[in-house]
Amino acid sequence: MPENFVRDISFKSLLEPSGAEFRVKSNACIKKLRDPMRSALRGIAEVLEGFGVEAVITSGTEDFKHTAKRSAHYRGDATDWRSKTLDVADKPKALAALKKLLGPDFVVILENKGKPQEHFHIHWSPVYHGSTTERGA
Repeated sequence: MPENFVRDISFKSLLEPSGAEFRVKSNACIKKLRDPMRSALRGIAEVLEGFGVEAVITSGTEDFKHTAKRSAHYRGDATDWRSKTLDVADKPKALAALKKLLGPDFVVILENKGKPQEHFHIHWSPVYHGSTTERGA
């Protein structure tokens, strides 16, 4: 197991019958995720695994400061997923696949594109229909 993981969490009961699994980075927490976000985890993992990479949640409901003051992370409606392991050519494809899977009630953004802290930010927001595809570029 990679040294930056203190736990290897597999959620096999979410979004059956998918066999997708994901890991939660050691400093990330998903315990307080609300049901809409929690129910999407396996599907998100399946999409990322389809591009040949391990699905890793890098941020969830931790109490540390997030970019936005009213971040969906604090409400339990957001997760960040590792994107740096994807081939550059696959990132827009993965972004489109995630948006298609999750539909209009989720915002899917590739944040900080090309920077070391690049990641997919995904949050549930049923009142927000339409999103940009990149931030922090």
